[in-house]
Amino acid sequence: ISEEDKNGLRQSKDYIKKYIKKSDKFHKILEIGCGLGYFLDLARKKKCIPYGLELNKLKKDHVNQRIKIRCEDDLNKYKNIKFKKIFMFYSFEYIKNPYEYLVWG
Repeated sequence: ISEEDKNGLRQSKDYIKKYIKKSDKFHKILEIGCGLGYFLDLARKKKCIPYGLELNKLKKDHVNQRIKIRCEDDLNKYKNIKFKKIFMFYSFEYIKNPYEYLVWG
């Protein structure tokens, strides 16, 4: 976790500058593969409403309990939520059928 701390926060700051705009304030965003939640935490500071998806239980629990951002391990748990933006920084290549994965009925 300490190694991920160094890299995750640095990378997330760059992503926030690049992808989070003033028009995203008060809108819901989702990060699929959110790791320890650095991007989500910084997005919340920009007044976004962040949600995470993380399969690793240790990381998911960290986001829920320490950062206090909702993080699930199943995309279907967000089925009734509309997101303005969905981020997949390092997870897209691991999804077998990404289009089917992201499109809900």
